[in-house]
Order: sequence, then structure tokens, then C-alpha cells
Amino acid sequence: MVTAYPVAGAPGCRALVVDDEPHLIELVKECLEQEGFEVDGAPTAGQALEMIRRGQYDLMLLDIMLPDMDGIMAHDRVRAIDPELARHTIFISGWAKAPEIREYLASIGRFLPKPFKVEDLIRLARSINYN
Repeated sequence: MVTAYPVAGAPGCRALVVDDEPHLIELVKECLEQEGFEVDGAPTAGQALEMIRRGQYDLMLLDIMLPDMDGIMAHDRVRAIDPELARHTIFISGWAKAPEIREYLASIGRFLPKPFKVEDLIRLARSINYN
């Protein structure tokens, strides 16, 4: 029996954007929807974790600075719930300027510094192997 997996740009590929800036959620949502993703947004890590428990996501964009917990702690919790989604995470942050922080974020996921170019977001989303 052959199993089909969603790929970037294919209908049914779902993304979750976790950021406390509503305008950023909307921007990322618009960009990813143009690539064929179905996109949900969450302003807090707690809300995102609840959404992950209730649904299936193929990609997550996760801010480091959230009001209820930092993105690294949230990522650890995501890893316990959905290890595959944890591997398909793109971190976004405006404060991760130090090279060691950027290296750490890149080692556990992909990283986009704020502000970022839409082209870089799309390139990273396309680079993930969803199989």
C-alpha cells in the first residue's frame, strides 16, 4: 500500500505560525497560503500546544519571544507531542543576534532573523522534506 505525504505547495499541507505579533501571523499566513499551505496562527505557546494536540501540522514557524514561555521551551514540548513537527520547525526572532544563539537555533531547526525576506521564508519552507 502506498502512502501519500503532503509536500510544500500541495493541498492539505498544514502550517502553524506561533507569534505574538498578529500582523506577522497574517503576513506569513498569506505567503504560505500562496504556496498551497493551509495555515493557522496562535499568539501564545500554550494556544499552539493545544492546537497541536488537537490537529496535525506539517510545518511550524515559532517565535522565540512569546508572552507565556520562550520558543525553545515550547519547542521541547512540541517535540514530546509531535517529534516530526519539531523537526519541521522554522524559528523566527528579532533578538537572536549572538552567533551562538543562532547556531543553537539552526541546530534544532531552521532560523529566520526578523525582519526577514519573504523569499527566505518560502525557501526554508520548501527545503523541508515532508515525507
